Amino acid sequence: MNLVYDFNKKATCLRIEVKTQKPANIIIRVIDANKPNTLYEDRYQKVINKDVFYIKMPVTPIVGVVQIFNGTNGNVKDGEDKSFTFNINPVPLKRYIIPMRINNQLTRNFVEFAQEFSEDASIISSSHKNSPCSVYQSADGKLRIDYHDTLYDLNTEKLDRSGNTIKNPNYGREVTTPMRTNAETGVIEVSKKGIMQYTVPMRIAILLHEYSHFYLNNKPQDEEEADYNALLVFLYLGYSKISAYKAFCEVFKKADSPANRDRDKKIKDFIDNFESKQFRLVQ
Repeated sequence: MNLVYDFNKKATCLRIEVKTQKPANIIIRVIDANKPNTLYEDRYQKVINKDVFYIKMPVTPIVGVVQIFNGTNGNVKDGEDKSFTFNINPVPLKRYIIPMRINNQLTRNFVEFAQEFSEDASIISSSHKNSPCSVYQSADGKLRIDYHDTLYDLNTEKLDRSGNTIKNPNYGREVTTPMRTNAETGVIEVSKKGIMQYTVPMRIAILLHEYSHFYLNNKPQDEEEADYNALLVFLYLGYSKISAYKAFCEVFKKADSPANRDRDKKIKDFIDNFESKQFRLVQ
């Protein structure tokens, strides 16, 4: 079932109550009605009798399509699938006051920039005549994203297990990471190929991670510190814990390693315990 919904770019949370006659794999998606590959939510959950979904949307399209269907039966026309019923209502979006140590004008500007870029990523150019990428800047000109078709390993050398410098055998090859940050300039490089399967919130979460490396971290190269700083901003803004975890899972599954498995556990613990911490709600 497809429900056309006028969001008008206003932050919201959709409360969707689903009732089923028997256990069913319910899928809920929110799609921009006017932009291809622009997905605001992609939720999958087995429902036994009744369940409630909260679709948290700090950013929304002008007009969206809310899809609700039984994954077994597919997205059939309204009224043709009798395996479930639903009610959908907007409710206030719960957001928090961002801590002062990371709440500054530059971070606020980056959030606006990242959200706008993530919503338009499927329709803007990722290449330019005589250039390997398209360059996008924030309104104040201080923040920059270089948008590539894909990203490649540009390191001519690497360290072996003994710490010795050797020739990098992967130089010039495509990398799995969807984004990376220039350690000297803070410019974020994004792979269009790498992020097309991401929802808008997932794109924003990873952009915040890259931003944190250069602008928020005490130790710029520290991946875990960048994880926590990004998650703080992301969850404070009202994005869902599910979107946060899915974003990092998508990155880790393409770069499996003991270090990333350890990061995955710590991220899950941070997300799971976020709401138990003492944060002030935005009034």
